[in-house]
Amino acid sequence: MDKTELLLPVGNAETFYAAIEGGADAIYLGLRMFNARGRASNFSHIQLWALLEEAKKKNVLVFLTVNTLIKNEEIPDLLDFLHFISQSKLDAIIIQDWGVYHIVKKHFKNITLHASTQMGIHNSLGIKHVENKKFTRAVVARELSFKELKTIKSKTSIEIEVFVHGALCYSFSGMCLFSSFLGGAGANRGLCAQPCRRLYAKPNNSSGYFFSLKDNQQISLIPSLVDIGIDSFKVEGRMKSAEYVNAVAKSYNMVIKDRTKVKDALDILKYDTGREKTEYFLNNDVSGAITKNTSTGLLIGKIVDINSKGFYISSKEELFSGYRLRVKSSRTDSQQIVKLKENFKQEGKVWFISADCKNINVGDSIFIASRGIYKFPNKLPNVKMPKIFLENKVKTKILKTNKEFEAKRRELYVRVDTLQWLKKVHIKSVDYLILNLSKQEWKAIKVDTKYLLENRNRLIFELPKFIPEKDINFYRNLLEGFASNGYRNYMISHVSQKLILPKNAKVFTNENVYVLNDFSAKYLQEEEGIRDFMYPLENDFQNLRFSRNKSGIISLFYHPQLFYSRMPVEVSEFKDDRNNTYQKMIKDGMTIIIPTDPVSLLHQKNKLMDVGYKRFLIDFSFIKASSNVFKTILKRFGDSKQIQPSYGFNFKNGLK
Repeated sequence: MDKTELLLPVGNAETFYAAIEGGADAIYLGLRMFNARGRASNFSHIQLWALLEEAKKKNVLVFLTVNTLIKNEEIPDLLDFLHFISQSKLDAIIIQDWGVYHIVKKHFKNITLHASTQMGIHNSLGIKHVENKKFTRAVVARELSFKELKTIKSKTSIEIEVFVHGALCYSFSGMCLFSSFLGGAGANRGLCAQPCRRLYAKPNNSSGYFFSLKDNQQISLIPSLVDIGIDSFKVEGRMKSAEYVNAVAKSYNMVIKDRTKVKDALDILKYDTGREKTEYFLNNDVSGAITKNTSTGLLIGKIVDINSKGFYISSKEELFSGYRLRVKSSRTDSQQIVKLKENFKQEGKVWFISADCKNINVGDSIFIASRGIYKFPNKLPNVKMPKIFLENKVKTKILKTNKEFEAKRRELYVRVDTLQWLKKVHIKSVDYLILNLSKQEWKAIKVDTKYLLENRNRLIFELPKFIPEKDINFYRNLLEGFASNGYRNYMISHVSQKLILPKNAKVFTNENVYVLNDFSAKYLQEEEGIRDFMYPLENDFQNLRFSRNKSGIISLFYHPQLFYSRMPVEVSEFKDDRNNTYQKMIKDGMTIIIPTDPVSLLHQKNKLMDVGYKRFLIDFSFIKASSNVFKTILKRFGDSKQIQPSYGFNFKNGLK
């Protein structure tokens, strides 16, 4: 291409045509299954076929999101889905699940792969790993600084895609468990219930939107991003309107083509009907990234008077027929829509709008929700789609590649997050002790002490979920020092971290490397040489029971990291509308939100062993070091008895 690709979201036929008219070079969309915007309308198979025909006429690339985590019972449908894709004219699919990767590379080799931002790629190790795995593109984390992004781009030959506009998640994509914890609607399954947009209360009962981020907007940094060679600028918003897609496309296209047009582009973007804007980490200033105004739309004024026929607003903004206004109550925070047709007029310095004012009060804020000034086709042309079926014998052959596999004996893993636990743990009572320490404690640890050396075969050193670019060499040198003292067991939080492990390391993966299906387990064990892996914390019993590979580690006691974020927040403790309480923890500059009470599945141990599972984890992270606590929890584990108060997460009720 002779310019950086502009990649637009498409949620329906109307937004497809809006993106094309706005100057999109590429679009991304989802079908009605296996995509991370499950709440969007999305496309049917035949609609996709028609859209592909239209896109090719316009020389526009089409990428399909297949970026959810797959459960075992969904694998047969996934195979049909991938076979259909392999017979289409799609340019690439965007994936998160390593099981999907394994299936595609073994059985649907003509499909081009992009690594989703939900893979959590945030440094050059992540990029190098997906490059080695023959991905053609990586969508990097939104939390990177410009300097980090520039370094990463300089170290790879594959395409780098960067989000430049749209909504921001508080937690790292792919690392958020809050929605799943609240009711099984997993963000990694495309059903996020947006817990970061919710109202929470502090212990003093004052409330706020502590985690609600402003919208991402990088229009001013586009010239600099072009200069460092970023390949694709991605706009978030598959649930947004055609008006939004078109306006954002036009503005970014304008600046990509002519970097002097930033001011003109900003004039267009003020009508994108999103939230307030931030340049987030790319501009090295996140001090104002949390919004106090949770409403979307352009704030244009307030209601100054009301009569029996309508209300008056004070605004310098000119109004037109077709606008949709949002009235936000200053008393209850509720909102309602008022459509403008022939029911408004300007009277001096104010506008009068005829409307039912039953729930409207003086002081309420007025936003432009949409302008309705653009009209695009809302139907795709009719096409004939060939009948595409995956033969049952082929499907059966693929499914049979997964053999039944169980651990040979029961093993107990224990995780601690501070060296203080070493004095409290009876190490001979566990098979493996996982050390997940802060960077400061890693610097302080003396691995040549007699106690540690005597138990080195039981110790596992665990790497963090986020390693900034500047710290890669710190961890590489740290692990080399461990290896020189004879330590061989290492647990990684991202598959790419294998690249800095010492030679002959025994490699384990933790719950952040998702194994929700047998094919992801097969990938880790066959292609990456992983000794043992952990199952996701949000897993459920039904999915575990469906698994043929039962050799993984199941967490039975832990405080789940509901939010894992690089973004600081002021709140320390808070509660939700169900009176559940949560705490903020800080580790190596990362904000971690955990429930005050743990998840305990200790009483499910025997049930799990009955269906073939033998490896279990007890996680003492975020708990004050105590020999009594250690003994109590291990006794409950041995007796398969519950701990109260505690949560059951999705084990019984299910991950949706």
